[in-house]
Amino acid sequence: MQPMMYRFCLSSLLFVFAVLLTAAVSLQAEEEPLGIRLVSWQPVEGGEAVPFSGPNFLETLYLEPGERFVLSGLESVALEAREEGSEVTLAFSEEGAARLAAHFGEVEGRRIAVLAGARVVAAPLVRPDAGLDGAALKLTIPWSGREALVLANRIRATAGLEEKPLPERPAPPPRDPFPGLLNEARMAMSRGDYGESERLFAQAAEMRPDVPEVVAGHGMALAALGRTAEARTVYQRVHELVTQAAENTPGDPNLAVMKAVTLILLDRSEEADTVVEAFIEGDPSEDALRAIRFFQNNLPQARAQLAAFVAREKEQE
Repeated sequence: MQPMMYRFCLSSLLFVFAVLLTAAVSLQAEEEPLGIRLVSWQPVEGGEAVPFSGPNFLETLYLEPGERFVLSGLESVALEAREEGSEVTLAFSEEGAARLAAHFGEVEGRRIAVLAGARVVAAPLVRPDAGLDGAALKLTIPWSGREALVLANRIRATAGLEEKPLPERPAPPPRDPFPGLLNEARMAMSRGDYGESERLFAQAAEMRPDVPEVVAGHGMALAALGRTAEARTVYQRVHELVTQAAENTPGDPNLAVMKAVTLILLDRSEEADTVVEAFIEGDPSEDALRAIRFFQNNLPQARAQLAAFVAREKEQE
């Protein structure tokens, strides 16, 4: 066997072994009974910093020194939904409650870490008014629904109690096809496939009939196909949409430019100049002024596009 091939095989075997070992350790941690330890908000001497990933956050917890308390001696685990989160009530036997009190002492208002091996699976608060209410420990967690029930079931499994059935996972919301459709329409236009671009822009315009950029894209595709009469109708619609939008957002240079462009394409070039001049006189911001000046510098190109558009239209008459 060649040395390079030998090193490759050896490294592959080591990689597979490492994966299997990691899986075995993870499985062992998952099967290990849950336990709890007290948590401090700040680092403590002799304590241990561990990462904790909650439903919507990642933080570092500081476990206080001491052995963890294995969640045994439980008689029932109840879950109650709250306005924000849930409350888990752990009902212990008298012996289990005595062991818990001897292990931790006062726990009211404290935060605890629920551990599976070395991994924190939850970090609830002990209700300030009900640390050990009789033989029950009331925990407040920021989760609700399925996540809270999963935690309660894991605690039940540790205590050898019957688990509750989990609700079905909700179906994911339907994916909006519009962004992908619009992107495909633009790509078809850029590669010169005007027929495909027109078809896709038409579908996109049906989905978003009040978005000027989308409707304008349909008009451009129609014009590129030589369907100038249809394109002119679409440009008229774009002009109406942009005019309305510009009234609501008078300082937007993009709307002013689009309004001017549609006027040029509608063979109303003088009105386009008026729109640009009015925008400049309206004391726009520096960025807006730069944008409109850039458009002014490119007006000859827009008028050339108009000339080609009109010439094509006359050929069809």
